Amino acid sequence: MKAGRDENSAVGELVSAEWATRTSWKTQPFPAARAAIPIVREYMAAEYARIARGFIPRSMDDRWFIYLEGAELFLHCSWTGACIFVVRFAPAGAGYRIAEAWANRDPAQYRVTDADSDATDIERLIDLLLLRQPFLTPEWPTT
Repeated sequence: MKAGRDENSAVGELVSAEWATRTSWKTQPFPAARAAIPIVREYMAAEYARIARGFIPRSMDDRWFIYLEGAELFLHCSWTGACIFVVRFAPAGAGYRIAEAWANRDPAQYRVTDADSDATDIERLIDLLLLRQPFLTPEWPTT
């Protein structure tokens, strides 16, 4: 997520007409080496319906393959098929909330170990690729 193409500039072109399933792209199972990621986020029912469609990359440049299976969202690196994040949703009022999230901690597949960075990346991927919304970064004080 950190290097390469600016996803914000391509938000409109990232939509796949096809619903993503586990067999839509190559995948590897989520490893036993994992860490819980503290993340609090709720989505309206309409947003969850968009999340459920997933994301199938059109080329290796898209970098991510994402699909919902049951209540779990799987986020895979499109280049290797490694499962980097798993997010479990639960009903919350008229929508859904993130109940649990995990990050891959197998250093051969994913070298990031910062839970806050992982939480930001999960939100960014959902916002940009699934909800097609720009990811808003905080404004830093200039003085």
